[in-house]
Amino acid sequence: MKRGFTLVELMIVIAVLAILASIVLFALNPAKVLNRSRDGTRVTDIHALYKAILFIDSWSTITDYGSATTVYISLSDSSSACSSYSLPALAAGYGYALSLY
Repeated sequence: MKRGFTLVELMIVIAVLAILASIVLFALNPAKVLNRSRDGTRVTDIHALYKAILFIDSWSTITDYGSATTVYISLSDSSSACSSYSLPALAAGYGYALSLY
């Protein structure tokens, strides 16, 4: 007499394995794992930027980094507002300034 598995037994095993696989996938939640890896990359990038800013700050003798509402450009111009160039208009409250760096 040849012993083997019946179709019903194989179907039950496949069903149990599918249930176990879905439980494992639900427990791991691949979206959260992916988000955590992205967050780790972002933290690494921010840390690299922080180190670069510290390096520039220690290397540079510039103590005034300007204003957030001023666009600094490095062009030779006789006026401090760069009026000899046809630069695009800026929003209200913003302006151009000649950067001597």
